[in-house]
Order: sequence, then C-alpha cells, then structure tokens
Amino acid sequence: MSVKGRRFYASPDGQAVDSRLTVQDVRLTEMTHRAPIKKAVEPRAALTLEARININSPLPRCRVNFEVIRNDGLIMFSGSPMVDCDPPIDLEAGTSLDLRIHFRANVLRGTYRIVLHLVDTNKLWTPIEISGLASFVVHETTRVAGCAELDPAYELSVSAPGASPELVVRAV
Repeated sequence: MSVKGRRFYASPDGQAVDSRLTVQDVRLTEMTHRAPIKKAVEPRAALTLEARININSPLPRCRVNFEVIRNDGLIMFSGSPMVDCDPPIDLEAGTSLDLRIHFRANVLRGTYRIVLHLVDTNKLWTPIEISGLASFVVHETTRVAGCAELDPAYELSVSAPGASPELVVRAV
C-alpha cells in the first residue's frame, strides 16, 4: 500500500489520494462570528478549524500535527496536542476523527494554508499529509513587513539641546 519514505496526500474535497482516510467535512470560522470565513481577517483574529476525517484503515499510535504555512512555503506554526504529553490515539477503520482546533491568526498580511499530518509515533506506517485543508487571508495596513504580529508600542520624542523632550508619537 505504501512505499517507505514516500508521502501520501489527501485533499479536503473528499477525493483523497491516500485511501486510508476521507476528509468528510471542513470548516474554518472566526470564533466571534461562527460563520465560515468569506473575507480577509485582521491580525490576531481568533479562528477555529473543525473537520471530520473518516478512517478507512487502522492508524494505530496516531499523532495529529497542525501547521499554518504562508503562501511562500514558510512554516509559521507547527504543533501537536501530543507534544504536550497527550498520548497518541488508535484510529480504527470505520471510525471518524472529529477535531476542533482554536488558534489566533497572530501573523501579518498574507495568505496562509492549514495542513494536518497524521503520523505514527513508532514510524511503522507512512505519514499522511492533508494539504490544503483550509486557508485564510490576513489583511492589515499598519505594518511594513514581517510574519508575526508583535503588538509593538511606540513612543517617539524630539528634543532640542537643553530642552525637555516633546512627545511626538505615542502609538500603543
């Protein structure tokens, strides 16, 4: 079924290339609206990814990895609940994996895609990458460049020799 070292991909439209699973339902929402995202979001927007993945073949000792990748390929975030000591899960054929991931779009302007990985903690079965699961666009006009929102606070003062500084800009 698999060739060692080869990656298998699945897509969110139910047309899985990897026969071990089928992505049944995916929804990316802004937590304040609970409706699917239809326009760009602001930096720091609270988002929720919900998905149902039907398991067609046993996937024992499965770890779920969550990634947010910028459109140029830069991995902005990669994490897993199993990193924080939650145990891997045994997914049996005929079951469904329902997931809900809450996160903040704490990034600057750009287009980002969400990718899930199902990985065997013992590396006995080939990992599955569910690419293009969802995407979102962040729009903002107050930053020049970068990838993370650092919430800067600026205080700029101007002073002449011998005079007290005069605050000219205070942006918090």
